[in-house]
Amino acid sequence: MVSKGGHSSHILVSHDEVLNIPTEISFDEAVFFSLGSIALQGVRKADIKLGESIIIIGQGLIGLLALQLAKLCGGMPIIAIDLYDYRLDLSLMLGADYIMNPRRENLEKEIAEITENKGADITIEASGNPNAIPLALKLTGNLEEWSC
Repeated sequence: MVSKGGHSSHILVSHDEVLNIPTEISFDEAVFFSLGSIALQGVRKADIKLGESIIIIGQGLIGLLALQLAKLCGGMPIIAIDLYDYRLDLSLMLGADYIMNPRRENLEKEIAEITENKGADITIEASGNPNAIPLALKLTGNLEEWSC
């Protein structure tokens, strides 16, 4: 069985908050269930529309899942940002249109070129690093309405 409370060793939940794990899914795979729900919640809150430019900062498991979900929602271009090239390689394989490593690229300049100086329509911060929030705000075009 799987439920919310993924980082807990014990949790008390109502019967309607528990899902059976299908027999074809191993326990090693099922542990990632809650991470998928985190990525899904972020993408749903972003309310991505067809053709909106998307930046995803952080290409760990949650960021990679968010990338795939954003692609399915019609986001384009999708720009993946991470400090590790092996993660960026995975991002390309999973559908990123552009990949950027801030150690090598001038993110503000590159994003401005891609978005015709408008900034991204939506930025999803998936690194978990609080220092990435000011960067996300700089790279996002319209800040009249935003959520985290």
